[in-house]
Amino acid sequence: MPFEGAVAGGVGAVMCSYNKVNGTYACENEDTMNDLRNTYGFDGYFMSDWDATHSVHDIESGLNQDESLITDCWNQDNLKDIAIEYIDRAITQILKSMIRIGIIDDKNDNSIENIVTTKEHLKIAQEINEEGIILLKNDNKALPLDGSKKQDLLILGEDDLAFNPQYHGTGSSDVHRTTI
Repeated sequence: MPFEGAVAGGVGAVMCSYNKVNGTYACENEDTMNDLRNTYGFDGYFMSDWDATHSVHDIESGLNQDESLITDCWNQDNLKDIAIEYIDRAITQILKSMIRIGIIDDKNDNSIENIVTTKEHLKIAQEINEEGIILLKNDNKALPLDGSKKQDLLILGEDDLAFNPQYHGTGSSDVHRTTI
């Protein structure tokens, strides 16, 4: 199970995807969610990827949070027909995870300084980036560049992406950089 290590590490939430698992959409796959809870001891909550929810009844299968922009499955009108115990379970599992890691107690103003961007974190991120670069082709030993000599460098791409890179999308990937 790919999530076993994450559960063992104390992950607080798991995001289900758009695809089907054994013929059932991931966000309504009760077997998968129960397996994580019962076999691996997952004590967090399940949230959908953006618009991966297919029915308000996904909450009955174990989904705790619906992230919908277009489908709007879990609006007030749709939820009125869902038994209150499913809604209570969803809320309880979300709050339990938040309490366990201190979100409720922590006075986080959501500033850059409070979102794991200390100098130490930035240094680690830089090291990971540098070590993760893969050189696919190095004809004529062109790389690494010799910093002691003046060399011409051609940067190709759309507009000015080389100098203003696209480093995020939307939703959970909406990252506000502190350095590039």
